[in-house]
Amino acid sequence: MRLPLYLFLLLLGLLPLGLTAQVEMVYDEQEQVQEVNPINAEGQIEGVGVSFHPNGGVAREITYEKGIPHGDATSYYQDGSVEASWSYYQGSKDGLYTSFYPGGRIRMLQDWYRGERHGETYLFYPTGELQAYVLMNADTTVFAQRFDAEGRLVFERLSVIPFDLDTVRLPAPVYFLAGEGPLRAGETRELAVFIPEVPTAFVEVSCRDAELASQADSRYPYRLTPAAGATRCTLYLRVRLREDAQPALLRRVEIPVQGGEAED
Repeated sequence: MRLPLYLFLLLLGLLPLGLTAQVEMVYDEQEQVQEVNPINAEGQIEGVGVSFHPNGGVAREITYEKGIPHGDATSYYQDGSVEASWSYYQGSKDGLYTSFYPGGRIRMLQDWYRGERHGETYLFYPTGELQAYVLMNADTTVFAQRFDAEGRLVFERLSVIPFDLDTVRLPAPVYFLAGEGPLRAGETRELAVFIPEVPTAFVEVSCRDAELASQADSRYPYRLTPAAGATRCTLYLRVRLREDAQPALLRRVEIPVQGGEAED
């Protein structure tokens, strides 16, 4: 049986380390090598496992730690060009998954977190134009758009915020005040506040110890004026689980105010 050049070089590289007895080789029915895996003393795959195309070229490389995929992974077309690259964390996809068309153009960019699609997905036409955008939370679609080859929006959907209030995994709210310096009692400042990964259409904001007014066509959707004597403003961010659902309290933000009366 003739070994692929890649396999020959792999085995040759292992010889000086005295590891040739710790390499697992898997064959198909025609006795062609399908996989080559380095094995540790416990009989587990440890290092980069390699699988092959029928033509002998490398099909996939996956990094293992104690028998579990953990680290970088890459798949290849039969001509040797990269088909996709991604990473594992203790057996689960984690981080950015990138796939390519034959020829090298990016086909898809997709965020993963501990085995679930969590974050943004961008899908591209072979010509490079954006075909679709999807925002996902724990494998559930939150927001999706699709475009035709000329860049026109042909589909848009705002779906469900998929979380349980008792086990919420969403990030903490973030706020920005226009201008410089701390917020002072009696002054009015423009305010932007949001929860990362949650569309703003699902979030309702209210306030205690301050006047909060909405404004359109601005980077800062609100105007915030602390009440006289206030030492802090408390923002309440309520999130609807569905478009037709009542809002539920999710997060609270406290903004310190200077110049207010000290509490007893």
